[in-house]
Amino acid sequence: MQEALEHLDALSRELGGHALYRWIGDSHLKESRRHYDCFIPLFGFVMSFPFYNERYLAFRKNEKGSEQDAKLKDAINQHALEDRTHARLFLADFRRLELDALWGTQRASSLMWALWMSPMLDPGRAVESQRIQEIVGDEAAEPAYRYLHVEQLEQDGHLLFSATTRQAQQVEQQTGITPVYFGMHHLERESGDVGASESELVTFSGEQRERALRLVERKHALSVEMNDFMHRFVQTAEEAGGPGPLLMRERHERTRLVREQLAAYQAGQLPAPTWNPRPDTFTEQGELIAAWHRHHADFVGHPISAMMREARGKEAVFMLRCAALLFAPRISALHTFYLQDCQVQEPATEPGTPTVDFLRRTFSTEAELFLHDWEVLDMDARLPWTPAELLEWWFFDKVYGRPEMEALHEFRRETLRHPNDPLHKYWAIMSVHFMSRAFFGNLRALTERFAADHPTSPPLIYLEGTHHLLYGQMARDWREPTCPTSLAHLPVTYAQRREVLRMMDTFATYGRQQFDNLARALSTDREHFAFLLDKAEETASA
Repeated sequence: MQEALEHLDALSRELGGHALYRWIGDSHLKESRRHYDCFIPLFGFVMSFPFYNERYLAFRKNEKGSEQDAKLKDAINQHALEDRTHARLFLADFRRLELDALWGTQRASSLMWALWMSPMLDPGRAVESQRIQEIVGDEAAEPAYRYLHVEQLEQDGHLLFSATTRQAQQVEQQTGITPVYFGMHHLERESGDVGASESELVTFSGEQRERALRLVERKHALSVEMNDFMHRFVQTAEEAGGPGPLLMRERHERTRLVREQLAAYQAGQLPAPTWNPRPDTFTEQGELIAAWHRHHADFVGHPISAMMREARGKEAVFMLRCAALLFAPRISALHTFYLQDCQVQEPATEPGTPTVDFLRRTFSTEAELFLHDWEVLDMDARLPWTPAELLEWWFFDKVYGRPEMEALHEFRRETLRHPNDPLHKYWAIMSVHFMSRAFFGNLRALTERFAADHPTSPPLIYLEGTHHLLYGQMARDWREPTCPTSLAHLPVTYAQRREVLRMMDTFATYGRQQFDNLARALSTDREHFAFLLDKAEETASA
């Protein structure tokens, strides 16, 4: 262990010379807060840091192990307990330093773009996905190895926040505000050392030593990759006049493309694909296929379906807006889930990688269509919250936000547990599909009524289930793929069958919470969402 820690120290000292830290501490920008622009590629990771610590780094209670393991687990859990508070420090600086205006994220849709959707920021999300994959694997179940993960994260944090703290004095001089996340308050909690003396007692065998050193090297490579990307991003943002104009330009270009594709679709020039990812025929994977249909039926039969069938007029619009608000994080985050988490890492253990690659790339574009519907439903103008308040609600609200974030991270955990198995990745995609297919099936009654009641309005495309408009951007053969679009024909081992069934159960358990919450928002908590009602409906209700 000590040799691995010493190697980590050496690599951290090497990383300390990275150009990113010099850029943060520089004084070449007139607006000192702009030196924190490099955190935009980390935006989603920073806000999700409580869940990163709780769901991945911390050990769950009542796990058996040796006395030495128990001490290491306790040290890791205590560290994770403190680190989970750091997102609120960021939120405090985001609010007080008015980073929403600086970063161009004053509107809910621009927040979603920066947090989850922007293709420009995909390289940073890829690193985040790989970091989670490292922690949820079998190796990291060993306390000694997970300790190395935490120690590496702590050293990275110390380097980054040493740089931001050096800039904090200039920020305070310009704004009169003392940063807490970007300043000394946070740095004092990023000492660069977990500080568990128990690690000194861990002795590795020769094989364990090699594994530990490889782990440290992999984590260091990810840190360099992330720093390189953050540095490239701020350089590009400087040339564009700031991150706000840069991201806005990208989003406008993607929105223009959505409108062009929609026009082609309405003109009959963009027919829907005839292929289907669903496993409709029973093969030797019959048990898995039956489980998929059972879960799908459970979601179709959720009480929310009856509420949607009965809604008319302004009530139908209210339901659509509630669904858009509550499901926005899940829909947006599916971009990264498909593109990064569902990627098969090579070397693949089984056949089927081309199929998974085709599905994940095509489906990853769907979230961009959601912003079209968000605009049609006038969601930005209707939300009464500031960007900081919306972040607080989406990530930390005990009823609506936190449960959804926990669900999203359980989806990621389950999907990344078997990085090299295409069959597992396929069923992860299909585990989202049994929920989304039921969701869009229920919504169709509302979208059809919306179209009838608003004949001059642009159509709803994402909520209608018209998802293929951007497939061609990621897969040229999206109309007639050259590979199968289902892997249900492949043989399956007992271990794979057991893992997939457990994964589907997990997705269903966590996924149902948001269906329950939508029903709650439309009924018992209705008054809390009255801002989504049309004014005429509000007057009638009063």
